[in-house]
Amino acid sequence: MAKYLDCVGPTARGSGVKIDVRKDDPYLVYDEIPFKVITSNSCDVFGRTCVHVYELAESIKIINYAIENLPNGNISVDVSEKVKLGEVITQYEAPRGELFYYIKTNERNMIDRLHIRTPTFSNWISVVETIKGMHVADIPIIIESIDPCLSCTARTTFVDVEDKKVNTMTWGELKEYSIRWYKERGIGWDED
Repeated sequence: MAKYLDCVGPTARGSGVKIDVRKDDPYLVYDEIPFKVITSNSCDVFGRTCVHVYELAESIKIINYAIENLPNGNISVDVSEKVKLGEVITQYEAPRGELFYYIKTNERNMIDRLHIRTPTFSNWISVVETIKGMHVADIPIIIESIDPCLSCTARTTFVDVEDKKVNTMTWGELKEYSIRWYKERGIGWDED
């Protein structure tokens, strides 16, 4: 399902999909740095969380290797201010997954078109699948497990498919509902 939904980063790797732009299409010096692509086959919140945690340790190894093998030379280079006419597609592995850019320039030395696909955009649709059959109270942790950038998502709308009732909650209200729902069932912890 993660492959079918085009999930990226820890969201895909938490479902056993071994993809990482740094390995699959290396850029900079990633083809010279030994590192593991961390995966989990549990296909759930726990698997995605484990991938995030183990990737922290792997990132420290990457940084240490890069420092130990830093070549001599200038630490900066001159870059032309003139933009070449044409189109370019590029991708990078960001903490949440593949970050994709499409840039088209024009004859006036300007960017004519820019398209950015963020990892959250790629992973968001997976939430729709993972919340099916779950309690509303489970939704915040499921959403958090994809590590979303929620800058444009201020509220969530629920539609009860049986009676067609619509309910809208802010992200804060949804979190409060989740905590209250579990506490009422004796699941959770005391804050004291």
